[in-house]
Amino acid sequence: MKIKMIVLFFVIPIMAVVPFVYLNGRNQIDHMQCVSNYKLFANDTILKLSLDYTFEYGSGFVSIKGKEFRNNDIISNISLKKSFKYKSSGHGFIFYNDETTYLEDESSASASIKKLLPKFYSSNEKEHSMLLKIKKVDANNFMFMTSVTPYFLCEKVESE
Repeated sequence: MKIKMIVLFFVIPIMAVVPFVYLNGRNQIDHMQCVSNYKLFANDTILKLSLDYTFEYGSGFVSIKGKEFRNNDIISNISLKKSFKYKSSGHGFIFYNDETTYLEDESSASASIKKLLPKFYSSNEKEHSMLLKIKKVDANNFMFMTSVTPYFLCEKVESE
């Protein structure tokens, strides 16, 4: 029961990584990069993650770095990079895999990633897509959500 509650309240928010974006009143992402820090709890395991998303005219990229802790001890490093495609769908966006999608997982925590994160992150298979709303809070912050409940704030990174 405890793991179900953790999945419900913490894994589903990560699934909020398929955006419904409202940029200037439009349901469109042309170009954006944002970063968020995120913690995921499951029993005695904690994943401390930094998520870095880049959106570029229908192609996306996410880099996830962090550490896996068990009983406050670091047990593995997390390093995952994934490309994806995205498209507008209704009030948001669908992130999906296609023949150009790649996944680089250098994590020693691969089992935890597969168990705790949506399959979208650990698979290149076409059926593993993800749906997410991204709501513009202000010029530099975007709220990621799957419903009306916000899951994390992603801060925009300015291009140099």
